[in-house]
Amino acid sequence: MKNFFTNSISPKISTLQQNINNGKTAEKYFSGLLTTALDARVNFVSRTDDDAKLDLVTIMSHPWIKNSVEIFFTQVKSGPTYGEIKDEKLVIHTDKLQDLVGRNHNSLICWTKLDDSEAYWFFIKSNARFFKSEYNFTHKLSPLTKFDLTRMVNSVNNKDGGKGLIFNRRNNKSKYTSENYKILRNTAKSFYAKFKQQDIINPIFGKIDITRLGWKHITRERRWYYYEVASLEIISILDKILKLSPNKHYIVEHENSQDKEYHFRQNEFLLSYDNIKVFDQEQNKLINVRVFIKLLEIGSYLKTWKEKPENTVIANRRVIFKSIYYKQSS
Repeated sequence: MKNFFTNSISPKISTLQQNINNGKTAEKYFSGLLTTALDARVNFVSRTDDDAKLDLVTIMSHPWIKNSVEIFFTQVKSGPTYGEIKDEKLVIHTDKLQDLVGRNHNSLICWTKLDDSEAYWFFIKSNARFFKSEYNFTHKLSPLTKFDLTRMVNSVNNKDGGKGLIFNRRNNKSKYTSENYKILRNTAKSFYAKFKQQDIINPIFGKIDITRLGWKHITRERRWYYYEVASLEIISILDKILKLSPNKHYIVEHENSQDKEYHFRQNEFLLSYDNIKVFDQEQNKLINVRVFIKLLEIGSYLKTWKEKPENTVIANRRVIFKSIYYKQSS
């Protein structure tokens, strides 16, 4: 007996129709993944009624603020026309996506090859004049992506930079007698111990843990004396700084690893606060300084997060304070 399923011939369709079909397939694929990875609600936008080249609206529950959401206008792309994977990096063909530049809203862009299970994303800020063409492994969609998106959105909208914060120092050369240095260090250590007991929430990174790591890094034996003193002088307002958003932040180091069950990721961030002042007691005046903070973000999630509903919630993330110091602004 003839098997109509195994012997059927696929109808021939035009390249245009195939591209349309691929686009719809990618949209449906990402709607499910975004819902699962971000703990989000995803709505489709009508292609016929909308002229903004918008595919999905993604409404994501905020990772650490209750009863709050982030909304992303989402564009879905697929296939080699728009991107490819080279040396484990996502390489975007920016010339094909110039219509995404200069929009008056933030855009979440999703891309997939269609012939494998990997899904990628990147973010274009509102009114951006350009965007990057290469993205590393952190741009694979995963249960940690919600934290990356929250960081990006809030860093666009909030650049406080420590306005109004002031700390004290003895003089501009950071020279202390042995006795005064001991007092400075003990005072800083006391502040640091107090901060370890607090819940410190940063607008773009969430909860930041103050641990032994930061103190050991600041006071390590081979550290340059003037950097250590600068750190000890400003520790008194560390908690106040961490509760504010920096002017800029960068990923300075990143690492990716895995075992049989989990993907692991580690990012080291450098934060720059440009609006903080120091009162120099010797000169009796306020001086503008630039404060630098390093944070270590550690995260993990199950490799099988797409396969079972319960697996997506098995994702861990922690942000740890690593160091602080300042330099006098020019």
